[in-house]
Amino acid sequence: MASLLTVLHRATVVAALSIASIAMAQGIAYPSKPVRMIVPFPPGGPSDVLARTLSQHLSAKWGQSVVVDNRPGGLTVTAAVEAKNAPADGSVILVATDATFAINPFIFDNLPYRPMEDFEHVSLIASQSTVVMANQTLPAKDVRGLIDYAKKNPGVLNYAAGITSLQLAGAMFDKMAGVKTVYVPYKGGAEIAKALMSGEVHFAFDGIPSNVPLIKAGTLQALATTGLKRTPALPEVPTLHELGLTGYEVRPWNGLSVPKGTPRPVIDKIQRDVREVLQSPAVKAQLLALGQEVVGSTPEEFADTIRRDTAKYGPIVKSIGLKVQ
Repeated sequence: MASLLTVLHRATVVAALSIASIAMAQGIAYPSKPVRMIVPFPPGGPSDVLARTLSQHLSAKWGQSVVVDNRPGGLTVTAAVEAKNAPADGSVILVATDATFAINPFIFDNLPYRPMEDFEHVSLIASQSTVVMANQTLPAKDVRGLIDYAKKNPGVLNYAAGITSLQLAGAMFDKMAGVKTVYVPYKGGAEIAKALMSGEVHFAFDGIPSNVPLIKAGTLQALATTGLKRTPALPEVPTLHELGLTGYEVRPWNGLSVPKGTPRPVIDKIQRDVREVLQSPAVKAQLLALGQEVVGSTPEEFADTIRRDTAKYGPIVKSIGLKVQ
């Protein structure tokens, strides 16, 4: 009997401690100081606007300043290293991209961080479809015509892209369509649109929002989008998936990550509060205007996204020999 009472007493103590731990996690005093949100791009781009939207709402919710710190350079490596070396207390949050964690490991020989070992992944916050566009001189008026022409004229057609994931979008298109086209690099959307209109390139993979006016005016043709489902930003444009490239999906994303060792209660609080901000109709509308569809995933779902995209992009990077020295 005494032994049974001892066991019951221990069980009661463990249960009480567990309840106390849960209560502490739910009422955790975070943040207790200003928070720095590191963005891997200059001010003004979609990732920066997303971060500033979150920082504004989180500052109000937390009663602490959430300051956006732009650290462009090295295809997001500069920002990632800065975040990796920060204190593991939630005071620094990285606004990561698909390139940061799912592409850079394959294009850098000596990447100075490990995506899964050096970070805790908090939440996938937004993703976006992109658009396949063509100029009016392209000898095809739809995706099927583009593929047919490219098959008959290998290496003749070229495409523009800016960010790394969209270069890979073109490589995926070639592989799945069984064609050979030529990649031409550009720094951003304005240069890509100009190159399309001047005839420097035949088609392009690019973000949606900045190109909507040109598409609506008929200056550029929107041939397809790159998600599995049509995007609310261009609902009338079909996806490559539905046009016959079954399973084709390229959706650049942003997510929040913190240094490895950040306490789980801190991670959970950031995730819950960010998700609450993202569910605001006003925030959803503001981000959709940038072509971004809000997510607000759990840490586990975000980690799964990184693993899935790593498995998808790795073979493509290797097949085209993409490397940064």
